[in-house]
Amino acid sequence: MVTPIQRIPRYKLLLEDYLKGLSEDALDRKETEKALELIADVASHLNETLKVLERRRELLKKLFDLENADFDITNVSRDLLQEGLLKRQDNQENKQYESYIYLLSDMLLDCAPLRKLPLNKSYKVRARIDLAGAQVFEVRAFDGSHGFCVHGIKESVEFATETTEERKNWIQAIKEAIKECECKINSFKTTSSKSFENHLDHQTPSGSFKIKDEEIGKRCPRWIKYREASMCMLCSKPFGRFNRKDHCRACAKVVCLDCSDQQYILDYAYGETHRVCIVCHQILNAKYQVDASELAQKSLLSDFLYFSENSNWRKMTEFWCLVPKNELKVYVFKATRDIKEERIISLEGCKVSCSNECQEQKYCMKLEAKQNIYFLATDDKKLAQNWLYVLSEGSKGKRLKEEDVKNAGSKGPVLPSPIERKTSFFNRVASIRRRK
Repeated sequence: MVTPIQRIPRYKLLLEDYLKGLSEDALDRKETEKALELIADVASHLNETLKVLERRRELLKKLFDLENADFDITNVSRDLLQEGLLKRQDNQENKQYESYIYLLSDMLLDCAPLRKLPLNKSYKVRARIDLAGAQVFEVRAFDGSHGFCVHGIKESVEFATETTEERKNWIQAIKEAIKECECKINSFKTTSSKSFENHLDHQTPSGSFKIKDEEIGKRCPRWIKYREASMCMLCSKPFGRFNRKDHCRACAKVVCLDCSDQQYILDYAYGETHRVCIVCHQILNAKYQVDASELAQKSLLSDFLYFSENSNWRKMTEFWCLVPKNELKVYVFKATRDIKEERIISLEGCKVSCSNECQEQKYCMKLEAKQNIYFLATDDKKLAQNWLYVLSEGSKGKRLKEEDVKNAGSKGPVLPSPIERKTSFFNRVASIRRRK
């Protein structure tokens, strides 16, 4: 009776022995049977809790053994469903790589084994596919093995198994995990159910995956292999030594360099600029063309800020920056009447902090995205306080109102004391002229 965990099983044994000595017409028999049912439920609940804790402990041990794991490892709602060694198919060439797969309750991790073990790490995360909005289907592998594709919103990866039964088990497990993950999300937010149903009717009988025009730039396409195209899929020009192959990052078609000489900012690629074909460039231009002056009227914040992708003050220039009310993004324009943005920064998943790396301005904000680092700076303390509050809340996925921005001084994070820097006369004159 000393150890708390041992008390519940001993109570159960005690009540069972007590019932054996009671007659059928005993006064306290019914109460004893009810007590035995209650204590049996508590014992089974404790056993299940201990099993869950043990599984989480093992999962944490495995996740801490991964390198380049850019997600919350300590999420208590995550569970390990299946794991195993598979072959990953290359998106371009006829190659396969050894890969270890972790199927979790909310994501699928594609890990590459490390030959050299840095800091006792065994695997490196090569790709992470969120199960919400994902799809899995069979594909044809180049070497005749049994392949399947896991197509997510931001990643698309193909794997190969040795037997048909193994592929069937993996596809079934992934489908069940996707269904359970989407049910959990839709139970909290019923309006998101439509966004997870739109992708189900894109698959053709041959296993290909054609992306719709309205999803170009928002969803990762399934890559068409180089071996599947001997000529440009737009101009029909045959590939050769002087006409190289390339992929459009928006629709994944194999095109020549002349047909893919455009670039555009893609949402699924965390707001990064990638090469796209001329057809996708026209679609994206028609869909995302915005006027800076019209967008400023529907924004939470809009003002001139110093912007740069590095901390070198010589490259920091004033840009017209704004945050729309209905989007968690920062639009960067060169002027207030431009119809084409210079940069779109997605705030989801960004790490926002104050920085003293800027050489000229007093207040500097640092945005650490997945691949790039951006700097926004100003000399106005109140303006910097408002921007820091909006960026910090936007990085957490919170949508704000204008009333929240007005009270940012009392709600937002405290700005550090500025470092006094001497601004040259020419820089002050140039700043005044730009503002005028």
